[in-house]
Amino acid sequence: MSLGEMSITYNDIVLRLLAATLIGFVLGLERKHSAKPVGARTHILVCLSACVVAMISAYGFVGVPQFNPNADPARLVVGVLTGIGFIGAGIIWKAPAGNVHGITTAAAIFLLAALGIACGLGLFFLAGITALIAFITLVTNDWVKHYQNYKLRKQTAAKMEEYGLDKPKPQKERAYRRINDPKKHSDQP
Repeated sequence: MSLGEMSITYNDIVLRLLAATLIGFVLGLERKHSAKPVGARTHILVCLSACVVAMISAYGFVGVPQFNPNADPARLVVGVLTGIGFIGAGIIWKAPAGNVHGITTAAAIFLLAALGIACGLGLFFLAGITALIAFITLVTNDWVKHYQNYKLRKQTAAKMEEYGLDKPKPQKERAYRRINDPKKHSDQP
């Protein structure tokens, strides 16, 4: 489907997707700070999914031939998303400790279904930009956690140096010393 057949521009697509990302991020941060199990990544993915499905519903069926006047191609979208919703519900589980797992994965699978529908309707630009935003959303979280751990390690090392303590040894070095000199590094009295 070419852009000429759609009544939406590439700039409008990007603007709408970025607005959905921002809204999902802001509301997700609030939930994360309230110690809820669903954070910014999940909120962004769900908001992106809804945005993509809305644009598909509004602009994705322009130019689709209607051979049967009773045919409604939007029913396909509803059926796919309902089925994916059941799959997503099966992915989410609660650990015995009370932690909830799989919510972000379920949201990502829901978004993937919407992206598959967009590709099937020929809305490649919409699918590509959405996939890029979703990828950045998912990967950025790992980068932030890595940076926070790095910063914490540096602060801990600085405090230990300030108090005249030895820097912590890496696990491999401690294990190597324990193996090569078991009497000196024995855990037994």
